[in-house]
Amino acid sequence: MSKEPTSLRAAIDIVADASRVARSVQQNLDSVRKITKDDRSPVTVADFAVQAIVQIGLSMHESSKPLIVGEEHADTLRQPDQKHVLEAVVETVQAWREHVTEDEVIAAIDACDHDGSAEAYWTLDPVDGTKGFLRGQQYAIALARIESSKVTLGVMGCPNLATNHGASVADADKHGTIYVAIAGGGAWELPAHKPGIQPERVKVAQVGPTDRVRACESVE
Repeated sequence: MSKEPTSLRAAIDIVADASRVARSVQQNLDSVRKITKDDRSPVTVADFAVQAIVQIGLSMHESSKPLIVGEEHADTLRQPDQKHVLEAVVETVQAWREHVTEDEVIAAIDACDHDGSAEAYWTLDPVDGTKGFLRGQQYAIALARIESSKVTLGVMGCPNLATNHGASVADADKHGTIYVAIAGGGAWELPAHKPGIQPERVKVAQVGPTDRVRACESVE
């Protein structure tokens, strides 16, 4: 990736940070549930926290406010009965940036409200795989850049997926993997805890006419 776009390097670092924070929430499900009083709230906390981290991170790398099509809106967190969830979200983001305030977290979440009408923007799925997250297994953080209605680059953080392709997907890896794709530049993978290293190229397997082919399906 010697000619990678500047925005890609920032996206890799941000997704690596978000993966680490989301993994922390997942590894402390019971603690989060005690704070928020809701069995499904840990994935909600991770969703909001990841969206805030991505927005704040991109804002630090772009000269103007980044346009992001996100999934979450902070109106829910403003409700009095969601105060404990808001506190958990803010605490989670502060594990990434200690001095981020509650107001900044809320503003960052709400800033991911672009409608996809611009010439160039980002799109984000903070936690793709709710059931996998709650089971302590696989899920993904998906960030993509759209330019002229085409995906020009994508970064997918898989916090529990090992770079060792022989490892079982049922077991959560302690580091995780990041996958990167560039339009016209191929696909790559790297360990999530070392986002600065040179990625490995992902190649299509050479399959002959008599070779057996394995089909993959969603675990659900």
